[in-house]
Amino acid sequence: MWSDIRRTYRSLIRRPTFFLAVVGTMALGIGANSAIFSVIDAVLLKPLPYPGGDRLMAVFESSPRQKLPRSEVAPGRLEEWNRLNQTFVGIAGAYTENQADTSGPLPEKLVCAKTSPRFFSVLGTPPLLGRGFSPDEEVFNGPPAAVISERLWSRRFNRDPQALGKMLRFGDQGFPIVGVVPDSFRFPADDVDVWLRANLPPQVMRAREARYFISVGRIKEGVKAEAAQADLAAVQGRLGLQFPATDSKWTALAEPLKEDTVCGVRKSLWILFGAVSLVLLIACANVACLLLAQASRREREIAVRFSLGARRGQVVAALVREAVCAALPGAAIGLLLAVWGASWFRVAAAKLPRAGEIQLDWRIVLFTLSLTVATALLFGLFPALQATRDRTSGMLAPTLANVSRTQVGGRQGLLRSLVSAQIALAIVLLVGAGLLIRTLSQLGQVPLGFRPENVLTLHVSASFDEKRDMKRVAQRLYRTVDSLAQMPGVEAAALSLTLPGGGEDYPQQFSIVGRDTESQGQQIFADAQAVSPDFFNVLGIPLVSGDLCRLRFDDNTPPEVMVNRSFMDRYMSGLNPVQQHLKMGGREVTISGVVSDVHDHGYTRDPRPVVYFCEMPGYFPDPNYLLKTAASPVALVEPVRRRMQAIEPNRAVYGTKPLTDYLSSSLDEKRFQAMLLSLFGLTALLLASVGLYGVTSFFVSQRSREIGLRAALGAQPAQILAHVFRQGAWMTGAGLAAGLAAAALLSRFIASLLLGVRPVDPVTFAVVPLLLASVAAAAICVPARRATRVDPMEALRQE
Repeated sequence: MWSDIRRTYRSLIRRPTFFLAVVGTMALGIGANSAIFSVIDAVLLKPLPYPGGDRLMAVFESSPRQKLPRSEVAPGRLEEWNRLNQTFVGIAGAYTENQADTSGPLPEKLVCAKTSPRFFSVLGTPPLLGRGFSPDEEVFNGPPAAVISERLWSRRFNRDPQALGKMLRFGDQGFPIVGVVPDSFRFPADDVDVWLRANLPPQVMRAREARYFISVGRIKEGVKAEAAQADLAAVQGRLGLQFPATDSKWTALAEPLKEDTVCGVRKSLWILFGAVSLVLLIACANVACLLLAQASRREREIAVRFSLGARRGQVVAALVREAVCAALPGAAIGLLLAVWGASWFRVAAAKLPRAGEIQLDWRIVLFTLSLTVATALLFGLFPALQATRDRTSGMLAPTLANVSRTQVGGRQGLLRSLVSAQIALAIVLLVGAGLLIRTLSQLGQVPLGFRPENVLTLHVSASFDEKRDMKRVAQRLYRTVDSLAQMPGVEAAALSLTLPGGGEDYPQQFSIVGRDTESQGQQIFADAQAVSPDFFNVLGIPLVSGDLCRLRFDDNTPPEVMVNRSFMDRYMSGLNPVQQHLKMGGREVTISGVVSDVHDHGYTRDPRPVVYFCEMPGYFPDPNYLLKTAASPVALVEPVRRRMQAIEPNRAVYGTKPLTDYLSSSLDEKRFQAMLLSLFGLTALLLASVGLYGVTSFFVSQRSREIGLRAALGAQPAQILAHVFRQGAWMTGAGLAAGLAAAALLSRFIASLLLGVRPVDPVTFAVVPLLLASVAAAAICVPARRATRVDPMEALRQE
């Protein structure tokens, strides 16, 4: 067998153009598929990197009546669920905050996860070094302890085992490091640096409406997910009877943690895998064309083999072996491309769930080898069978000179079909890419309702533990924003709970004082946003009616709020909203004015009703700071850091960037999808045009004598050029027609990725065929011009 393989490679090396063409084509197709499969495998197929990960369930509170299908869990309710359920080994949770570690020379912002009891035991991942929290460390006011990430251990301690016992300092308290968890441990968020106990006092545990724990439970062996969901819902039902004021409108949800982690990206990843599979099909069709063309050139060799007694199976096996041997170097190069692609994905798609797990392992290598052998066998066997269909054994002498002329006709039809198929598949990919590019273009034209230019945004690290003294927090926020507003180059400064375009929801139920809206079947839900009064001036949000709100420092006076036009149109039609009173829970507020709608939830969602509370949010110690600058906001980054270091030396400043950059990043996912599909589309266009060029060149070489005879009989170069162009135009036209029809049918599968663009977009469906037709014309032009230079005398001598 090895001698056969050596002979095959010697034969391939004697035909370097054919060999390199197959290797390059397979490398593109296999490399792209292996890279995307490495993403599919890491994100969708592999089990979660926790022991018994299939038994981990994400748990939520849910209140569809209050427009909250999923919510974090209140800490007291989390403990009750854990105590009362029958199907879980344990339920735990955590929330994240950005705190300044002051154990070094300068404050450093670290992402801290504050955990409930049982956290590490529920997830089950053994520490890389040290231990998790002991039972004593998990209780309120227990001994302080910190578990750090492998990332922080490597960055700050250079993976020194002596890091155990060293201190981190948050606020006025030191936390000894007791353990290091592996990089695969990424709950409740990918970027957590350190895990600390959530030191919640009894009064916080009793606050049943404070929901902020991202929660997970481990079900018992043999328990089904459906049973766990029903059990938890029954527990919450009993709590609803016990605490009707706070729990009766809420139920519990539980679903597999893996499903909760990846459900938002599953469809888009399978769409990308489908797209890259089309690239592989085009590559395989291209290789099949090359093999068929080679078979036509080697008909005499095949005829000689038959005449010497070779059986058809032996000849087919030799040709298939040649296809496999030609494909394997392409697979090796493709695997190298996939290694680079996986590394690129980890960086470029960092926001993708489980992106840190993307890598090439034995599963990807096995997939690549299997794919290579399967494609080589599939697209090598058919040309081999086609080439050996007509035997010439015993009839060699009278027909050998003309064998290619007599057998090539049927094969040319197959070659034309394969080229048309490549063009059709390329059209499908290019239309998909065009639709996503059009979506990005449409989103870029969405009127935001505010002016993001010359606005700098930043955060200042803080802990939610500070909100136990909310007045002190509010005073600190007021002092900080006032100091920033007085900086040279700053025209105004403001605070907000969220940034416009961030997509964060804080829906609350309101009532209009003096109107019984619930008896009329109308429930009033709106996003509640806390902002300082200058928020509207900083962002240039137009005032529709009334006055801008003012801060109230008198506890006996209802705070002022602003509502947006959507709130007024939906809930206060026929009323003048100004000076009307709203009630949220037991809190009454006064509407000071109405502002225009803005795209609070980014480019991709329409404005919804919003109530802006004009207050310094003492209950949220880490809000967004927004500075309206006189010139480029980038120039103020360092001055702002120095000012903050002067007034808050023990806090870290982070997230300092222009608001325009923040808004642009909200489209990163759409850009990534469009870029990948465009890359696949252009690769498909390249392969299809190379296939068209190769087949047209083959036809010209096979029919050079016919072309020479036409020239000898008086055909002009322009007529010969038109004749060759007609051949190419038929292949291109058939591919365009089939591709457009297929694209119209398949575009509905990416409809969920489109915004402001119809699946059958006239602009896209007009531009893509023009692009492909232009490239096809260029591909046909070179062999067509070569045909006009065929020497008629040479053709006559051959006849």
